[in-house]
This record gives sequence, structure tokens and C-alpha cells, in this order.
Amino acid sequence: GFIIELANWKETEFKTHWGKLIPLNKLTAHDLFERKRIYPNSTSEENGTESWFRYDQTKKIDLENKFDLISKNAIKRIAIMEEYWKE
Repeated sequence: GFIIELANWKETEFKTHWGKLIPLNKLTAHDLFERKRIYPNSTSEENGTESWFRYDQTKKIDLENKFDLISKNAIKRIAIMEEYWKE
């Protein structure tokens, strides 16, 4: 499964709390404390990894359709992502 993580950083580099400098082109959302996680049915994590976009939850759908359904669900969350970028 997966979640979508978004973060904004406006400086040219990021300094971790232990002093490591990360240049902007190497910086990931995971490096930052303030980030937004996008889930398939909510805007916050409620049940650990069970809240993620999951490939192993729908057993009656063939694999190809599973990927299609999950990707369409992720695309539906773009509006939440756009709101985050506006903040």
C-alpha cells in the first residue's frame, strides 16, 4: 500500500535537527516535520497502514482492475493536494 506525502520548503537547503544540510534538489517530504499525508477516504490517518491506498484489500477484483481502481482513487484526492499547496 501507499500514501501520498506533500511538503513545501522555500529555502535553498534544509538543516535537520542533528545539523545535516540537505540541498533543495535532494529534499523529500519525509525529511520535513510539517507535511500533509493524503489517504484514500480521509485527510488524516485513522488506522495505521489500513488507512493507506491498499492493493491487498480487494481480493475479488483481478490485479489489473485493482491498479486501475486505486490509481483513480488517488487521482480523486488531487483537490485536497491543490488546497494544501494554496496554504
